[in-house]
Amino acid sequence: MRRNNTPQIFITTFFLNELKETIKIGQKVRVNKVPYTTGQGRYAEPSEPREGVIIAKYPNFFVVQLKGYKESFRYTDLLDGTVEITKEETDTFSWLRALRG
Repeated sequence: MRRNNTPQIFITTFFLNELKETIKIGQKVRVNKVPYTTGQGRYAEPSEPREGVIIAKYPNFFVVQLKGYKESFRYTDLLDGTVEITKEETDTFSWLRALRG
């Protein structure tokens, strides 16, 4: 059996609940994750940050609308730098305007 050598993030449930409350639907985020890889282990696209908008929140993950597709992330992805919040939005329905372009 092969071990996963990536560091595991341990957080308390109190901190996780606070993290869930800080992000809101409509906030703009930057995603620093490689979209996908080819079967040979090479990246199919260059890894560039992508901009998106949070469109849904669930108990264990949230959904980001990126250009042309949606992707889900865990709340711990905010801690390890995979997802960064870029702009604070006060309008709840701003994500609808962002989807229109």
